[in-house]
Amino acid sequence: MNGHRTIVGLCILCALLTSALAAPSASAITGTTAFTCSEAAETKDRVGEHCLNIEGTKKFGHIPITANTTTELTTTNDKTANNTTTARIGKLRVTIAGVPLELQVTGASASGWMTNAVNPTTKEHYSHGEGTTTFTGVTVTEPAGRGCKVFTDKEETGPPSEGEVGVVHTRVLKATTEGQGDNLKLEPADGPTKSFMNFFITCESKIEAIEGTWSCTGSLKGQLNGATIEYTHATVTTENQLKCRGAKAGVDFGTTGKGRANSLETYKPLSTTTVTT
Repeated sequence: MNGHRTIVGLCILCALLTSALAAPSASAITGTTAFTCSEAAETKDRVGEHCLNIEGTKKFGHIPITANTTTELTTTNDKTANNTTTARIGKLRVTIAGVPLELQVTGASASGWMTNAVNPTTKEHYSHGEGTTTFTGVTVTEPAGRGCKVFTDKEETGPPSEGEVGVVHTRVLKATTEGQGDNLKLEPADGPTKSFMNFFITCESKIEAIEGTWSCTGSLKGQLNGATIEYTHATVTTENQLKCRGAKAGVDFGTTGKGRANSLETYKPLSTTTVTT
């Protein structure tokens, strides 16, 4: 890993880095931007602290975040299932040399920054940012019964080899929804051909096809729902942009996040919504 370490979450933090899509209409431009979700909002039209647009008691709403100001971010998978009440287990699936591999992730956390902005040419409102993430509780669930384990890849300090068990770090990732509609595009900060993340696998019962260093490259899109971003296997594999060892990979995962203007403030849930200008 390089010096910028991140947790696998196929980045979760990035769930909050959202942007606006220029509408085809000549009279209006619609897009999705980031807001603070708060009970102090003037218009209370959302449910729960993650501002879900669902049936229920509407006590929360959106407070705008001024364009071109930096918001510190922190994200987690703690409240990403059952209407943001429980943690969602993450999964990465890929088949290599005919051998299906599935990794399961129980924990993910990330930190970084985001900014709301406006494209000066298209007038599209959008959000973008960068962050680092770490996945914990990473295990091999397929193939099962072969004693396979996942490790941090020690490429950073020497030859590729197993480091900390059950932990995977991504590199610095960037996220934007500029031109993505209600989706978030996530990719390595230094370009989609660079490494998204590396990890190392060993098995007690040898399986040469999946052992050793893994490198994942490319990009993936997540769907935005209030403060939650959801990555689904079907969507990611249909996009066919995420590759691990050069093979098509899919992800099932979700994250929610919080933001603050500076270190003197407390983190507050962030949300996204479509606006028209």
